[in-house]
Amino acid sequence: MKQKYLLVVEDSKLLYDSLRNKLLEQNFKVAPYTPSVEKALMQIRKKRPDMALLDINLDGERTGIDLGKILTSEYNIPFIYVTELGDDYTFFEALKTKHQDFIEKSVSRDNFKEILRSIYSTLERHKDNKDTGIQPIGLEVLTDYLENQQIAGADQIAKVTLNYKDILYFSLDQFTNEQGKPERPISNYVWLKAKDNKIYFLKTSLSDIYNSLPEYFGRANGQYIVNIYEINGRINASKIKIDDKIIKITDTYKKDFMDRYNKIYLIKK
Repeated sequence: MKQKYLLVVEDSKLLYDSLRNKLLEQNFKVAPYTPSVEKALMQIRKKRPDMALLDINLDGERTGIDLGKILTSEYNIPFIYVTELGDDYTFFEALKTKHQDFIEKSVSRDNFKEILRSIYSTLERHKDNKDTGIQPIGLEVLTDYLENQQIAGADQIAKVTLNYKDILYFSLDQFTNEQGKPERPISNYVWLKAKDNKIYFLKTSLSDIYNSLPEYFGRANGQYIVNIYEINGRINASKIKIDDKIIKITDTYKKDFMDRYNKIYLIKK
């Protein structure tokens, strides 16, 4: 039987280490320490797990329930909750995410046997859902806002596909519309510029799209995610140029951006 790969999302390093060691003894592979939703999504992009174990209280603003919604709607990865939150409100909120099981952490006894049986049961139920190994190479994007397409009629092309490598950047900033006038995207939309010099749209947030992109995309500030391969050059430590546009790298995103940049380009000190 192929060794199964598990993602354990737990903010307590002590509890993670304890559970990881027990899972390794049962011949599972376990992803590295993952204390937040953001780090969980990064782990998934690196290697898709066979299933996940989610705590609910995690580092950062988003919870395990937020992550559960993403695993169900975007990745179809089965998961169980292993949490100290056993109240009814949390249980019924978690139930909406279509989890496989909800296990309350026990401080009075070792309930690893219960967790292990839940893992085996979940893997058995999903053993026929084979991962094809195909990784997405791009996005399906909108040629215009959905609201405008409803007015335009049935003959207009509503969506096209773009390879990631053909996207220059994503933005919430103003853009130049077809009439040559500056325009800001309407609420709940992100626009993107492609190499064909056209503007496209996605009905999403900048944060959500960032979590699904390859690592060669970096978030420079609150309004721009750029394709690092397409950067024309760095102006200084906090500014880059891409598509004849100067974009500032703000302190909030600088470390993550430069970590990604340095993986692609060797910087000699």
